[in-house]
Amino acid sequence: MSLFKSALVAGIIGFTGVASATVIETDRLQNLLNDITVENVGDPTSSLSSIDVNEDQQKFDEVWALTATGGSVSTLVIQLSEVSANFDSFGVYDVADPENYVEIFDANGVAAATEEDGLSSTFSIKASGKTYLNNVAYTNDGGEEVYFERNRFGYYLTQNGVTYYSEAALNSVAAPAPGGEAPGGLVGEIEDHMVAYAGEGDLVELPGNWPGEWTANEYILAWEDELLSASDRDYDDFVVMVESVESVSEPALIFGLGLGLAAFGFAVRRKRA
Repeated sequence: MSLFKSALVAGIIGFTGVASATVIETDRLQNLLNDITVENVGDPTSSLSSIDVNEDQQKFDEVWALTATGGSVSTLVIQLSEVSANFDSFGVYDVADPENYVEIFDANGVAAATEEDGLSSTFSIKASGKTYLNNVAYTNDGGEEVYFERNRFGYYLTQNGVTYYSEAALNSVAAPAPGGEAPGGLVGEIEDHMVAYAGEGDLVELPGNWPGEWTANEYILAWEDELLSASDRDYDDFVVMVESVESVSEPALIFGLGLGLAAFGFAVRRKRA
């Protein structure tokens, strides 16, 4: 069964849990946000983040879209020295076909970057669906240009050959994935490996950058890189800020799922006829 078909089944089974909060069980992610905060919004004397990692998670963080600029900068939040030696890849995938993806950061890029400059990259989708990375048309391993079906994508992280998706349902599908293999759980065993936080106006300083306001259309994506049954659930294993994006709410996802099921039912009826 293809990853897309498996994901559809898993999504239907696990859909009711899509927007539930994820419990962060250590203080490491909170400490990281405090560390990058120069000034707390509304309190110039405080350098503690306005974000509470358990209380301020984005309700919808699985599917995303670019805003009007048509491009999004991703900037590494954790220090390069803190990136896991098992890091393989971070990027975006087409929600219509998760095997269609754009790799934003890879292990070689992380290894070549410096603490002084930090690490950033720009991803964009044109109206044609054609994807670009740093203003260059993106090509897959076969040298073919990569097109997304539309302006809808998810984020993925591959560490130690295992890929985790922003769409939690995909983390329960044993199927090939960008840069590695999916976790290999059973359909219906949903694991949420990413949490997202929108800016609330704090002044923050990311590696290599001047301090700047963390605005509402900038999101920090924080990842857990081990199966939850064996992890510490700290969600600080890979942390990146993305901008000029917006999350797609559950009603929109329900509408799209409904259209897909309706089309599937119509096709079945035609076949039977």
